[in-house]
Amino acid sequence: MRMKGLGYRYEVRMRDLLRFDRFLQRHPGLEAASLPEQLKAWGHESRGVRHQLQVQQCGLVLSKALHRRDTTAMVLSIDVGLQRRVVQQQRRPYIFTEAEIKRLLDVAREFPSHNAPLRPIVLHAMITLAYCAGLRLGEIVSLTLGDLDVEGGQIEIRDTKFFKSRRLPLATGVLGVLR
Repeated sequence: MRMKGLGYRYEVRMRDLLRFDRFLQRHPGLEAASLPEQLKAWGHESRGVRHQLQVQQCGLVLSKALHRRDTTAMVLSIDVGLQRRVVQQQRRPYIFTEAEIKRLLDVAREFPSHNAPLRPIVLHAMITLAYCAGLRLGEIVSLTLGDLDVEGGQIEIRDTKFFKSRRLPLATGVLGVLR
């Protein structure tokens, strides 16, 4: 509440602190334990790297608050290597196999839609553009028929993520799907 009163947006840390609070409520035997012991017990609840970082971040926030009241209280730190591993896991792309892409395209083609009979065709075209041309979802949604040059085999993408426009060549298979 103090940090929110100072104008900080504190939702993420507050959610983590509430999770820690719920953990402590489920384990009343930890009531008399020190903060590092409580955090260690919470850390054993899950072996995931993200959870371990969450534990350390909560420990840092709580130990700073305790240190403000009692300057002899130790301020806990966050393992830098742990933060790096979490960031690497977040950015790790998933590479679909050829069979998975074929199955995804087949499911899109057979998508049940009684009220919108063109939906399966549109879904198939959208997935094809995302996979073959590397378009983002927002770029696909903002496409118009005027952006497609069937004779030239190109598609124009306007106002992309960084407010730029570009022309992309399309493979003949992609043009066949779009036709």
